[in-house]
Amino acid sequence: MAVIIYLVSAVVIIITYVYISFKKSYRLWSSLNVPYLEPSFPFGNLKDITKSRHFIYITRDLYEKLKGKRDYAGIWSFKSPMLFVTSADFAKDVLVRDFATFADRGVYSNPKHDPLSGNLFFLEGPDWKSLRSKLSPAFTSGKMKTMFHTVTAVADELTSYMEEQKIVGTEVDMKNLMARFTIDVISSCVFGLEGKSIKEPNSEFLRIGLNAIKLGKLRQFLTFVAMIMREQARSLGFRMFNEETTDFFTNMVHETIAFRRENNYHRNDLMQILIEHLKLVEEDDSNDSGLTIDEVVANSFIFFFAGFETSSTTLTVALYHLAKNPNIQKQARAEISTVLSKHDNKLSYEGLAEMELLERILLETLRLFPPVGTVHRVSNQDYTLPNGGVVPKGTFLVLPVYAMHHDKDVFPEPERFDPERFTEEEKSKRHPFAFLPFGEGPRICIGARFAMMQTKIALVKLLSNYLVITCDNTPTTLEVDESSLTVVPKDSVWLKFEKV
Repeated sequence: MAVIIYLVSAVVIIITYVYISFKKSYRLWSSLNVPYLEPSFPFGNLKDITKSRHFIYITRDLYEKLKGKRDYAGIWSFKSPMLFVTSADFAKDVLVRDFATFADRGVYSNPKHDPLSGNLFFLEGPDWKSLRSKLSPAFTSGKMKTMFHTVTAVADELTSYMEEQKIVGTEVDMKNLMARFTIDVISSCVFGLEGKSIKEPNSEFLRIGLNAIKLGKLRQFLTFVAMIMREQARSLGFRMFNEETTDFFTNMVHETIAFRRENNYHRNDLMQILIEHLKLVEEDDSNDSGLTIDEVVANSFIFFFAGFETSSTTLTVALYHLAKNPNIQKQARAEISTVLSKHDNKLSYEGLAEMELLERILLETLRLFPPVGTVHRVSNQDYTLPNGGVVPKGTFLVLPVYAMHHDKDVFPEPERFDPERFTEEEKSKRHPFAFLPFGEGPRICIGARFAMMQTKIALVKLLSNYLVITCDNTPTTLEVDESSLTVVPKDSVWLKFEKV
């Protein structure tokens, strides 16, 4: 009996201690005179995280309740206070003006137990800065022009496959087809391999790729917890990416490097740049300009991870809205025809840049379905707010991109597809930081130009040859998949192609 009383007393003491600790944390924002929503124990303001809701919808609800009070507000994730951005002005402050304080994403990374997490997107501080400078040369205008021809060749393979398989006139799962296209683009531009996913719908590369980005609800929740309890997660050896994914990309990179060296094969692609940096370390392991083999693998993976699902989703959603808006599609096709006629009816890098309506179509698509629905940062030093309050070092910040993109006060009728929102005249009427599909500032997505280029090329090839139309199974609206880290359609997106 005494043992039971002791155990019950211990549990009560622990719960009381935890509760008091939480309540103490819940006083932070009021002490700093920051607007906030009343938290509830133990979830703070994120109790919906346990439900089947994507984080973008949770943050959109918070944004609608908090915007207009001030440029920022306070929320809590469980016990952890979070600074919540509610204006484009403050978004600019944290992403650009005060970047030195908010340089780190606060994403969980554990290269020791989870090698793929040691990549550009996840790294922080000097490690990120050094790696960014090494990888930036892969995305210069010169490199874009070189990769332009590679992407165009893959897009030609796509249209050839469609003709061979007599896809025209049948219902097509656009989500699947565009995923296979972008997989083959990444295979070629990043790994220098001939992609086979367009012709082989069940390819291992496609299967591994889809598994890498799709998390179950439990793993998604654990990943979120790992972000706010990073040291504890590292000590427990938590990993975001499973062994199958890690082994697949590790073996692929090792085999690619071995083939190139054995055959003295050089290719003007991202892998070649990584190999050159690897060579520096192999010759002198103290050379800070180089990359280890683990770093080569991790960054090959992140370029695949970042470029695959995000671009295929942008293509899928763009085609969906063009099918639903035939007049806009007709105008886009006319623009493509006009520009091609000025360039000997051949698609060129320069001609692609002249397609302004196509650009606006993609920007509007990215507004509706931004690849990353929230931008996260963590302060690396105390931060003084405009009102004079001091936010402690280590405080997380959330910038609700999806919510800002769907703010009816900035984008009237936010659910309506309207590329004219992105004419120069319309853009001049709103704050430039109200639209952040690739982030902004020094940590803007390094592959943004490449992503735009490959999606434009695919649209040019498809719209030049086909009409995209709705069919019986075309969804009325596009719901977001709550099990995905990125913002992607939940279900198949069925459309039809007809010859022009």
